[in-house]
Amino acid sequence: MGFPLKREEEKVSIEEIDAEGIMEFEPIQDKALIRYKCGKCGSEFTAADIEFMPTLKCPYCGYRVVYKARAPGRKLVRAI
Repeated sequence: MGFPLKREEEKVSIEEIDAEGIMEFEPIQDKALIRYKCGKCGSEFTAADIEFMPTLKCPYCGYRVVYKARAPGRKLVRAI
């Protein structure tokens, strides 16, 4: 047994979603806040550190596999 589908007149508008408190995210302008972690040596660096490099790689060991570092703490997401 599946969930019943909403009829056309019951669709939620964008204004209603915004009124419920769902936040829109802006791109991060400060490159010092974007953190990366090297997949080989484990060193962490910012987007500002690698801004002028021709390719995305670790500035310490040159390894080309980098991950975005997670922010410390937990993030609470409200279910819909």
